[in-house]
Amino acid sequence: MKKRITTRRRKTLRWCSAAIALLAAAWVLLPRNLTLEMVHERAMEDLLAAPTETLYQNVTPFGDWLVLAQSRDTVCLGVYQKAGWLNWRCKCVGAVDREEGRPFAAGHYYEREYVSGFERNNGEPTSRYDYFYGCVWDPAVTKLKINLQMLDAEDQWNGQTISLDVADLKTDGRGERWFFVPQGQMSPEIAGWCSSVTAYDSQGNVLVKRLMENKIWEEP
Repeated sequence: MKKRITTRRRKTLRWCSAAIALLAAAWVLLPRNLTLEMVHERAMEDLLAAPTETLYQNVTPFGDWLVLAQSRDTVCLGVYQKAGWLNWRCKCVGAVDREEGRPFAAGHYYEREYVSGFERNNGEPTSRYDYFYGCVWDPAVTKLKINLQMLDAEDQWNGQTISLDVADLKTDGRGERWFFVPQGQMSPEIAGWCSSVTAYDSQGNVLVKRLMENKIWEEP
């Protein structure tokens, strides 16, 4: 009986050792992007924007995650999604550079939702979601107006304006102001669009008006 117990113990130890070795090998071979934080950090490193401060994150109607971050040189909006068990992938990143003398930086990102069961390249879009983001560095800026002009299928322009006062702006760890504005669901029948942002001072004077920047880097 004693010999049988010893044999069973040895077999158990062997199985445990094999299981530990298998888990260790799996951990090494698994993709490094095990969490949202890890894939975001890697994307920021690829853009040479690290280190960054995460300002805002939320999930989209598509199930993707948006993460807004800022470094000393760049404002980034990363779009991430789950890619299987214990893995995340970067779908795309929008980046707006911080330039000397510019009072703010702003970007625009949008996605379209398609009919369920169809590929995006072949299906018909059912709705569109727009997101505006950016940071304000000039203390003279007290108000922002974001203007989105959309061209429909009948070649008619339709405009929407979003006004942001000082109270609508958030503050990051360095005391600089930022914003993230989801425009919400809109008609997908848009043949073209253009957007701009205008900054005003406390007297209502226009400080600067610039077209919205949209530099998108997509994961290959």
